[in-house]
Amino acid sequence: MTLEQLPSGTPGRIVSIDAGWGLRRRLEQMGLQLGDVVSVASRAPFRGPLLVCSRGTRTALGRGVARRIQVEPDLPPPRDAQECNG
Repeated sequence: MTLEQLPSGTPGRIVSIDAGWGLRRRLEQMGLQLGDVVSVASRAPFRGPLLVCSRGTRTALGRGVARRIQVEPDLPPPRDAQECNG
């Protein structure tokens, strides 16, 4: 399942990033890397970007980028989930 397909509020762990080194590096600089637990906080209308929560930080990702991130859903909520919801 891709990050774009992950239902809002459902936590998932990043298991792979199907992209070249440039995008992988950019995602790491934004705080998203393999093994991180993420959730989709909100979705912009009209196919706009996703607001993704990871480690207490919200990051906007375009849907094309979100399609390249594979996640495993149905994990327990992350400990810092409260920080992202506020």
